[in-house]
Amino acid sequence: NLSMSPTSGQSIFSFVLRILGTFLAMVACLLIWYIPGKQTPGIIVFLFIFVSIAFYIPIKMFRFRAVGIISIITTSMIIGYELQVRRVGEAVATSNGQPYYPIYLLAPYRLAVVAGGIAVAFFWTFFPYPISEHSVLRQSLGASLYLLANYYSIIHETISGRMRGDKGEYLLKTSSGRKLEKARRKVFSKQMLMLAGLRTYSGFLRWEVPVGGRFPKKQYDSIIVCVEKYDMLSHVFFRF
Repeated sequence: NLSMSPTSGQSIFSFVLRILGTFLAMVACLLIWYIPGKQTPGIIVFLFIFVSIAFYIPIKMFRFRAVGIISIITTSMIIGYELQVRRVGEAVATSNGQPYYPIYLLAPYRLAVVAGGIAVAFFWTFFPYPISEHSVLRQSLGASLYLLANYYSIIHETISGRMRGDKGEYLLKTSSGRKLEKARRKVFSKQMLMLAGLRTYSGFLRWEVPVGGRFPKKQYDSIIVCVEKYDMLSHVFFRF
């Protein structure tokens, strides 16, 4: 259930990253264990090198952070378990009823369990009804255009008040100019949050299953860009 996301495209993207991270961890575990000839000092050194390299992914490629984090955690768990059994003995490790598996079985079993769990999560993402990126994008863009209309009305009234000279004293909280400025900043903040969500949903469109025909992503992206440019230009205009 950690892999599940509200929308189908984001869920598929997350599924792919988690399976890829677990697969890399399986390969890394086998290399870390067998390259130094199963010797504990060499295993610890190779594990440290792998973890240090894997941290590059969440630090430099934050969007794919799940691959690095899952590979680090899974590799540390598998190698740590095998070293623990070597330290305390198989009899003590299995005294709680948990069976012991050598690393060449434990690593593939881990991948199989993760793949099975993701398959269950994938099923419940689409059943009984999938929430697609394009449906959320339509709703969010409509809300963004509504905020843009409010933003335009506030700007129009602010400029009209300046031309009429009835905006009042800005230092007074009860003046019309001060109230319009507060309302403009509030709508602008909501719009920036909305635009961030729109860009996120648009980016995950390529991962969703196209049901009902091709979605006009290019046209939606152009509308998002126009809304963003208008908001930023008007905000800069009022700052100066």
